[in-house]
Amino acid sequence: MVEHELWVEELETCTEHTFCLAGSAGDGVRATLGPASRRIWTVRAASYAEAMQQYYAFMDWGDSPVIHEADREPYSTKAPMDVNATRSGIDT
Repeated sequence: MVEHELWVEELETCTEHTFCLAGSAGDGVRATLGPASRRIWTVRAASYAEAMQQYYAFMDWGDSPVIHEADREPYSTKAPMDVNATRSGIDT
């Protein structure tokens, strides 16, 4: 299982949500967040598709579409950053 985080930042015109990997694998994404960003939720998932399904459920958006069948495959035993290098990416 790989941990993911949901971050939110309230801006003047909108609210930005960023869903990324937890830990060092998400450092690059989190480095782009503004100083007012805050983590509001974490979830563990066995695959990218499972993580996105849980994210969509948390946001009350219905079912998450699976764009690539490979996204249903379990994360391997490699480091999460290596796994996601070949995936479609983490939506923000």
